[in-house]
Amino acid sequence: MRILLIPEYSTESTGGARTFFYKLLDIHRSLNLDTKILIEQYQMDTQVAEKCKQYGIPIITIPDRSKKANLPIYSLPYEIKYILKVIKQEKPNLVVVSNKAAGINLGVFLRSIPVIFIMHGYPLGYLRIWQSFAMRLIGHFFSSSKKRFVTVSKYSAARIRKYMSVPEKNIDVIYNSYHPAIIHPPCLKQPIVLTVANVVDYKNPLLWLDVAKKVIAQIESVRFLWLGDGDMLEHMRQEVRDSGLEKIIQFIGHVDNVGEYYAKSSVYFQPSLIESHGMSVVEAMANGLPCVVSDTGGLPESVINGETGYIRKADDAKSFAEKISACLNDPYLCQRLGRAGKTRAHTLFNSGFQNQKIINLYKKVAAS
Repeated sequence: MRILLIPEYSTESTGGARTFFYKLLDIHRSLNLDTKILIEQYQMDTQVAEKCKQYGIPIITIPDRSKKANLPIYSLPYEIKYILKVIKQEKPNLVVVSNKAAGINLGVFLRSIPVIFIMHGYPLGYLRIWQSFAMRLIGHFFSSSKKRFVTVSKYSAARIRKYMSVPEKNIDVIYNSYHPAIIHPPCLKQPIVLTVANVVDYKNPLLWLDVAKKVIAQIESVRFLWLGDGDMLEHMRQEVRDSGLEKIIQFIGHVDNVGEYYAKSSVYFQPSLIESHGMSVVEAMANGLPCVVSDTGGLPESVINGETGYIRKADDAKSFAEKISACLNDPYLCQRLGRAGKTRAHTLFNSGFQNQKIINLYKKVAAS
């Protein structure tokens, strides 16, 4: 089987879409699939080049999109000019798209070949314009079982049905999973509240900082740590310096040994404004951390309120602070929630389940 894999991910070295792209490379190598990668020039960084070289997977680069062509309604001409041209030349048996953004790369459906379109985000309301134009143009292709949408939560699936007119029968939900290597051997817990995410606006870092200050006012020994890159990283570091709390609240940036931080932390906190599922939340659960998260997107499909952690409104700093403090002040509660979360993660979100579902989908589409 010849596969053309088209990933779309942010330039940060971390992030769910990039991590999932590497997971697909692992699966393709394990199945000995004949794979080529098609990416825009800006995505061709050292990390990606070394990974593909290690696996012996060729890379085809195409020009970067213009800013306008990143908007859903204007993306189709770019895809016809560049992506469909490569598909015609390479003649793959299957096209696999792995998208962080919603609404681009949909031009692949215009070719009469099997497509698996994996969307890590979900469409927002503005995509009604896209729905009324491009999706109606290509919608008739979804009558075939050869065209599949894959998303990471039931919430995302519902948004795709609503805003992109994709029939329910053509959508598969495959949850994010944690890699076994992320589970670190148990060590002495510290009063650390951990967040692992890119420092970007929709991860809600300003509210996160407000919550940290509220908790610190009640519990002097606590520390708040945020791991990850992002365009707001330096701004948030300055905010912390201005507060005089840089020894207690730290935006550390990217780290490779995330498992060590999960192991020594007591609570995981993620107040995202947009979240399709939340890979880091799954990783934290797998490490036995109670998770305090927002009621956004697919997060409530991972965390069970009052059983594996707490779910609160994304703008309710006071309630977030109260639940984090409750966990820190009650070690028994913290352990009970963490154990339940670990069991749930091992049952629903282990990588073996996710990998097998992806493999089964490949076989199903190929057979069709």
